[in-house]
Amino acid sequence: PAFGPECHRKVSGPRAMLTAQAVAEGEMCISLEQTSAAATGVVAAAYNWAIVAGVAVAVLLIRAFRRRRKAKLPKISVSDMAKQLERSVRADGAPRPAAPTATPPATPKAPAAAQASSSTSTSPAAPPTPPSTAAAPIEKSAPAAKVEEPSAIRRGLGWLVPGERKAKVPPLSELLTGDEESSEMRFMRAVASQLNLDAPEGAFESTPGVKAVPSRLPLATRTALLQAAVSAEAEPLKPVERANAVTSVANSMVRDLVDRAAALGSATEKIAALESLGLFVDSAQQVRGELSPDVEASQIVYDGPLRQKQLDDLFGVYLDVAVEEVQQQTNSLLASMMKDGPGAADAAFPDMQEMEARAEQSQKKQDRLAVVLKVPERKAQKLMESKMKVMQEEAQKQLLATWGTSAVELGLLL
Repeated sequence: PAFGPECHRKVSGPRAMLTAQAVAEGEMCISLEQTSAAATGVVAAAYNWAIVAGVAVAVLLIRAFRRRRKAKLPKISVSDMAKQLERSVRADGAPRPAAPTATPPATPKAPAAAQASSSTSTSPAAPPTPPSTAAAPIEKSAPAAKVEEPSAIRRGLGWLVPGERKAKVPPLSELLTGDEESSEMRFMRAVASQLNLDAPEGAFESTPGVKAVPSRLPLATRTALLQAAVSAEAEPLKPVERANAVTSVANSMVRDLVDRAAALGSATEKIAALESLGLFVDSAQQVRGELSPDVEASQIVYDGPLRQKQLDDLFGVYLDVAVEEVQQQTNSLLASMMKDGPGAADAAFPDMQEMEARAEQSQKKQDRLAVVLKVPERKAQKLMESKMKVMQEEAQKQLLATWGTSAVELGLLL
């Protein structure tokens, strides 16, 4: 057993006593096992050291690349090289292209003796005077080197530089510019004119191709006129073509409306713009369903230049208002129940039903806006839960503060 399991198996046999040959074999087996264990340890240590060395080399390479990149930032640009080349050319005395324009004032001042010497030698001698006048525009081109460097970095690392993304949908003004004689273009312009009724006032009135009915007419009359125009232009097209055209027009208009909402300053204006956006999307879906009822078209979403982070922030602004409405309704309901006494719960039951109906309507608006802004359902739910949690904590603090004040007043009375 002292030889180890494997070595003991080799030297063990039917006899209980071990011979000298068996002992020698056992010792040799033990030495071989020790050598194998040492070799395995050396290989493992070498593997670990190789990993550590690889990581260290990678770190050193990254640091060297950063230092080299920092050292290359103040490199000479193309304008600087052109400037140096022009200076060297002027130092050699070669004529510049702009020099002949300044030569006429210098030639009348030359005396007659200079004209008798040689006419060919005087013409190259005149240009040295203009360089002082043309040197100023060259100095103005020096700041161009500072502009080229960030643009080059932006082209190389465009996916890391924050900014606008490439839009998949053109604006409505570009979408409606095309062959006016084609049936699809006439139909798209008619659809845009009808959807303009549900858009915010002044959003698309100046867009080429959108026909605005005079506002002095009643809304029902304007709607009937535009619907008749859309129906007339839709006759030559198939249902699938109608659905695709309505989706294209709606997506372009949604792009303009969302960009307009994101550019607004106050949260109140953004909320109003998002509310009108939801009504517009409902109207566009209704028009598409009437023109092509049996066609499954794609969803109406935003595919403009704004990044998803900006869309999430815009959706968060809308959630803030939704949470505030829930808080106000809850506070008003609790205040009425506490004011009317113990039997106020039954009397407040209709108010609770109304509050639930408003909550369901608000949830539908949130879901619709989340689809338009491409906010995932799980992400929208997490945003709403986080905002509701903050609202509940603030409500608890206010309630504790109110109870504390009431307790203090009760103690003073006692």
